[in-house]
Amino acid sequence: MFNLHESSQGFRLKIWNVALQSVSGIKEWLVGTGPYTFLESFRITVINNPVLYFGYFQYSSHNIYLLILVEGGLMLLLSWLLYFSYLIFLGIRSFIEIKKAEIRLIAISISAGLFAIIINGFTSSIFYHPKTMLYFFTFAGLLLASFKFRDQ
Repeated sequence: MFNLHESSQGFRLKIWNVALQSVSGIKEWLVGTGPYTFLESFRITVINNPVLYFGYFQYSSHNIYLLILVEGGLMLLLSWLLYFSYLIFLGIRSFIEIKKAEIRLIAISISAGLFAIIINGFTSSIFYHPKTMLYFFTFAGLLLASFKFRDQ
């Protein structure tokens, strides 16, 4: 698990290194380069820096936050992080404020699932899968709706 040289963790670290180099090489990273431009930026970065080559010229970032930063810019990344922070805050608040045990359990379970998706974004481009986005926003809506019944 801690061997980073011949493992998937080491492979992701190599990908993230190229991804961070790609971000530093893009002048438009404040406003974003547009959808699906990361693959081309990855390829150009590896071609311009042969030291970064690890067997691939084109690869996804395996980190949705780096991908959002490159393709959507800093403002989009900050808005997503603000939204995620709000959902985590609601999960903590549901534990404190909701009085009915069944609704509190449901709200905490939904919060745990949302938190797992948010954490998984560090190792996957999970938000590019339509089924995951449907799941994520449905559960975010259910978490918000649980506060309607908090005093019952």
